[in-house]
Amino acid sequence: MNKKRNVIGKCKLCLKDDVKLLDSHFMPAFLYNYMNALKIKGGSINILQIDSVRRSMGDHQLTKNILCEDCEKKFNTNGEEYFKEHALVNIHRSDDASFGYIPNVFKSMIKKLYYKNILIGNLESYNEEKMFYFCSSIFWRGTVDWNAHDHDKRTRPCVYDETLLNEMKNVLLGSKEKTNYKIMIVPLINKSYFSCCPPTSLFYNKNGRKHYCFQIFQYLFILCEKSFLDSYKIKTEKIFFGIITPA
Repeated sequence: MNKKRNVIGKCKLCLKDDVKLLDSHFMPAFLYNYMNALKIKGGSINILQIDSVRRSMGDHQLTKNILCEDCEKKFNTNGEEYFKEHALVNIHRSDDASFGYIPNVFKSMIKKLYYKNILIGNLESYNEEKMFYFCSSIFWRGTVDWNAHDHDKRTRPCVYDETLLNEMKNVLLGSKEKTNYKIMIVPLINKSYFSCCPPTSLFYNKNGRKHYCFQIFQYLFILCEKSFLDSYKIKTEKIFFGIITPA
């Protein structure tokens, strides 16, 4: 979050009017620091636009004045700080990731497929509330048009079902009510990933509904709606884990 550019308007989340709107990030600011630490010497952070044109990110991080100070603080304290400390490890491209960072359920596969530089944090015991809040905040941010003008092609907003969107907003505003959506976390352990992908449609399920996902380095986060959960009889509270095995 950049405090230099503030404007007065309506907060996109709590809908308070005539409040100071902070220059909020689409993907959390700490991810840019990670990407800068991981890039090769002399390299740059690139962004692949929705028209498939690659451009250098430079200093143009994806930000916009959308959140009031209270909502920005909620995002930081309820999810972002936790994810930064517990789901990512402070390693660089030249280091080896330790098996100790990998959840137990995946360790047997890692031992068979040893790969270096896997940026997975210690999720063997984690705060489900904070992880769910963090994921919900990223998926909600995916509904905002972050492009600076009509010719800007860096992002494409996601369009969720209105009921799902309202549930997401309620979570972000502090509601503890049970939701009809869950988050599946898939550690990507077949190779190293040094990229992040904001929320995007993944594929259509058999009922014609889109699945949405976002990626942060070695994690793929999938938004699972009620129809998907019911069809596979998934009864987890908020978070469950999946795995994609190498071919």
